[in-house]
Amino acid sequence: GRMPMRALATLSVLTVVHAWAPAFHPTLALSGIRSSSSTLCMRGQHDAAEVRRNVLKGGLGAALGLVAPAFAGAEIRFPAQKALVDFELGPGGLGNPTEINGKMLDKSSECKGARGNDCDVWIAPEIPDSPEDLVGERGEITSKVFLDLRILTDYNKEVLEDGAVRGRVIIGLYGDEAPKTVQHFLQFFPVVPGESPAYATGSFFRQEPGKWLEGGKISGLFPTQLAGSDSFEWNGGIIPLKAPIESNDLRHDRKNLLSHKKFNAGPEFKVLLSPSSDLDSSHTVFGEVLQGEDLLLEMANLPFVTGKSLDPTGSMASNVWSAQNQYFRGLATSLGDTRVQKTYTGKMLRRVEITKAGVVTGEITAESLQPDASVPTPESALKGNLQRQLFQIKRQKQKQEKEDEEAARLLAE
Repeated sequence: GRMPMRALATLSVLTVVHAWAPAFHPTLALSGIRSSSSTLCMRGQHDAAEVRRNVLKGGLGAALGLVAPAFAGAEIRFPAQKALVDFELGPGGLGNPTEINGKMLDKSSECKGARGNDCDVWIAPEIPDSPEDLVGERGEITSKVFLDLRILTDYNKEVLEDGAVRGRVIIGLYGDEAPKTVQHFLQFFPVVPGESPAYATGSFFRQEPGKWLEGGKISGLFPTQLAGSDSFEWNGGIIPLKAPIESNDLRHDRKNLLSHKKFNAGPEFKVLLSPSSDLDSSHTVFGEVLQGEDLLLEMANLPFVTGKSLDPTGSMASNVWSAQNQYFRGLATSLGDTRVQKTYTGKMLRRVEITKAGVVTGEITAESLQPDASVPTPESALKGNLQRQLFQIKRQKQKQEKEDEEAARLLAE
């Protein structure tokens, strides 16, 4: 039945305390995307009293937010201290229906709304059609590259490789229409491995459901600030990457196109799954996928962080979850916890590794489409390690010289 106001308020506060308890000790912090609310990991370095004050403020605010609907006459239940349900329970007490990427699951499913912590169901988003009759101008392919991919589709396998899909993606580049962007892209295919950042140690890491995949995130390459300017740090050295700034008449009007964000000096790029005209003003088209579309679809079917609850969109439970998510993440950011930035909407929840990358020479054959699984010889491996060490020494020296120049300038002022 309907809960008395006093009992409702008490349960609301208890629910908030239960949700916020991990904040009082870092080792108790919740983890995992299936939690009923957003994960919040507090740094142990912060003063305990300050953390408790912030938690208390947040807890009181959240409690009021949970109690407020009762004043409007809403019926709220708290079954098993886990679910906030905004409607009568169905037959058998199944609770909220579940919505994943716009699709509703049958009420017999074990996934029950935002509190579906045991939900092992995933429904991939639909990919819109890419009709050929709407395709505009096409670029001229001047060079080709390949990316060998290893997609871990199933973490439940005893041997991860048993759940891996391998394959090669062949890409054609528009060197005439987008020369600066293509040049920027090609610098991550070094002739000598280990002498500079390379897509061969990169990954695909994010997607916009049904629209595009984002790849090119290189292991060990991080944006940084040096003498007031944007730079990148890699292997202990500073990499002076420059953003390619150019526009062309090519539009994001079909699937399989490659796109790079303007004013972005990093190696990240997008591969379109469907027409995405919203990228026309902010991105530059510079190539297309010639072979390997099946691998793109494999990635598009992987689970990712949706940024939504499992409750139907617009429901009270969904709105409460969104409010909790926004508040908890905001509080974690204000406390300086950078880990909150590592979980974002669209982040893939399976590893997609680029195991090898190179330039395609000659015609594309059946053999060239196969990923290269060869292991480097001891001699080549030793050579690569030596070159990497020499490169690190060189970059460290450059970094020290710049720091000395900056120190001298500050002393002169």
